[in-house]
Amino acid sequence: MRLHSGRELNGVDDQWEGWEMTKDGIVTPAGQLLNADQIITGAYLVSLNCEEDRLAKRDVLKFSRLIQGRKKNRH
Repeated sequence: MRLHSGRELNGVDDQWEGWEMTKDGIVTPAGQLLNADQIITGAYLVSLNCEEDRLAKRDVLKFSRLIQGRKKNRH
């Protein structure tokens, strides 16, 4: 019900655990609010996909998920 009301994205896929939607945008598990412009900009930057960016993206995602996992284990 909460997924269908647009508040939680957990039910979509495990990757969306902890993400939420608000009227102002999407909230990351770390509590950062992303508006539509930020999401579009991020998607565009990722789509450029040069080798250096791919390596940086891989590292950022790896460490972000590691940090998020540690935060979950504390609760």
